[in-house]
Amino acid sequence: MKQRPVQRSVIMTCATTGSIHVPSQSPHLPITPAQIAAEGIAAWRAGASVLHLHARDPMGGGPGMTLDDRLAAPKRFSPVVQMIFGILGGIGAELDHLLHMLRTAQRLFGDTFEWSVLAVGRHQLPMGVQNALLGGNVRVGLEDSLTLQAGRLGHSNSEQVTQMRGLLEGLGYTIATPAEAHERLALKGREHVLI
Repeated sequence: MKQRPVQRSVIMTCATTGSIHVPSQSPHLPITPAQIAAEGIAAWRAGASVLHLHARDPMGGGPGMTLDDRLAAPKRFSPVVQMIFGILGGIGAELDHLLHMLRTAQRLFGDTFEWSVLAVGRHQLPMGVQNALLGGNVRVGLEDSLTLQAGRLGHSNSEQVTQMRGLLEGLGYTIATPAEAHERLALKGREHVLI
């Protein structure tokens, strides 16, 4: 497999709240706009480079499945789209599968692309570290795993950011700043979104 040059930093995305989990699964899942904003700010302070958000039903706290909820953010912000793997019915959270997906992407896109891998539940940290070792980026957050470790619910997204950051920094990696992530992902910037 071709190896690209060692990158200067790892972009860490924090997925604060998802489209599957509901408040009855964890009292720590942010559901209101204020809770989601507070979790996002705390995750940024803990070191997250990028936030990944989903609409929630403001009344019951469940995933926002109405067309109005699901289109509110894209109509306002015109986001860049991210593909997510490792959910029920997806490819297994194993190193062989990660290597296969990476090789396939390299055949299709060359060696100059940014990629991030998420894995749900107990696989979140091991797969994230393995992907960083391969030159990729990581994703953590309550959207992907409600637990911090086996048998213990995570209390916040920032806990997961801090845990992953500690693992990566212990291996000699640095975490990308939001500005570095903005540049590397070629984001168009706030001045070009519909606000």
